[in-house]
Amino acid sequence: MLFNENLAIELGEGVLGWHPNERKTRRFGTVSLFKGLTGNERIIFPRYRGFYKLGATVIEARPSRFKSETIQFTDGKPEKLRNGQQAILGDGELFYEDPYCIGIKPRIDIPNGCWLTVKSLVQLQDQTVKLFIIPSLLA
Repeated sequence: MLFNENLAIELGEGVLGWHPNERKTRRFGTVSLFKGLTGNERIIFPRYRGFYKLGATVIEARPSRFKSETIQFTDGKPEKLRNGQQAILGDGELFYEDPYCIGIKPRIDIPNGCWLTVKSLVQLQDQTVKLFIIPSLLA
């Protein structure tokens, strides 16, 4: 277990994905939760401020639809997560691009780099997850 869900703040449950602009800019700093695998309806996130870790617990594991991205953005195919497994997406300052996109800005400047952990993004993409923020001192 990477974090204790009882000490974390649940943001919502849905299929994890990201805005196409994240792929274009290669920043990979925000994620969204969709209400279904094929739907476009996204979950609106509650507003919080401060420094947190962004974590997720897999509720329903399935193959990712974007296998080419797995090869393109990692040093090899990461291990697929199973139901109940957790991943930490990032650690830093919480921010919102819009009501549907939540992200973590790293504490240190990462020029031309990914703000979230690419391995975790690939592992969680298209998975039904519970998304959490964990106060940095507790995680």
